[in-house]
Amino acid sequence: YTVIAGSDFQYSNADHGIAGGHVRNILATIKNQGFESYDGLLFCGDYSQAFTTAASKEGVAHLKNVINEELPTLSDDHKFFLQGNHDMDEETTDGTLIPSGAHETEAYSVFAINEKDYNWYNDSEATIKATASNLRSYLNAKCRAGYTKPIFIMSHIQLHYSMRTYGSGDGKYANYLFDVLNEAAGNGLNIFFLFGHNHSN
Repeated sequence: YTVIAGSDFQYSNADHGIAGGHVRNILATIKNQGFESYDGLLFCGDYSQAFTTAASKEGVAHLKNVINEELPTLSDDHKFFLQGNHDMDEETTDGTLIPSGAHETEAYSVFAINEKDYNWYNDSEATIKATASNLRSYLNAKCRAGYTKPIFIMSHIQLHYSMRTYGSGDGKYANYLFDVLNEAAGNGLNIFFLFGHNHSN
């Protein structure tokens, strides 16, 4: 299978399409390496530099336009746009971004962990525990079913601790997710953990 993964588009009106140009260049490079068909696009959040619904939606729309122009044969049900910390919760319920949880294709599975469920400032241990519990239930079911296809776990926030948030720390309660993933991988599932957030200007 061939999937394209990305994160942190960080579009703004001020960049005059520079972010879109970067995406076009990346896709051109991939095509030049001989990859002409794709089974999916998985994007792990942050579509604008601002922290508003309007800005995020504008960034998503701009990114989707670029993707549709460059990859016209990739169907919409194989494009997954996750929530990042620059994107608002309502976007996961109004159809702009995918909701948290399982998404299935014929070639692979996706489990989405949105920002609201594994947040930038990991200040709610209960929230992360609940997310880990949901992920464990999903992966246990895959184990019982003997699932052998790839499983992409999409998260904007990484599993390692980061000083980006100074006192609280990104990934403060990552161990709950880490334990679930290690257990499932040990049981033979083919897991890929995709994340974003780690960027700089």
